[in-house]
Amino acid sequence: MDELRQLLSTVPGSYDDFVVAMTGFASKSEKRLNGLIKYISNHPQSNTSDVIEYATFEMDLMADNVANTASISAGGAIPPEQCELERGLIV
Repeated sequence: MDELRQLLSTVPGSYDDFVVAMTGFASKSEKRLNGLIKYISNHPQSNTSDVIEYATFEMDLMADNVANTASISAGGAIPPEQCELERGLIV
């Protein structure tokens, strides 16, 4: 995960929430971790939008449940149970 954090911090336009969100996404499986490392290493000119697009369409970001996807898109700042609460899924 340290290697990924290092790579994410060097992506053009990198920002803290981007690094937090992508490491959170990658922490769910080795496939995600290795896929992001390989993509960023092979595409050093990719910006944050390119990496997010890759994670969304080429990896399984959208396979996460709604609450986890909302948490990732918010940079991990919103706990999944809060996302569900705000959507009226929990009363």
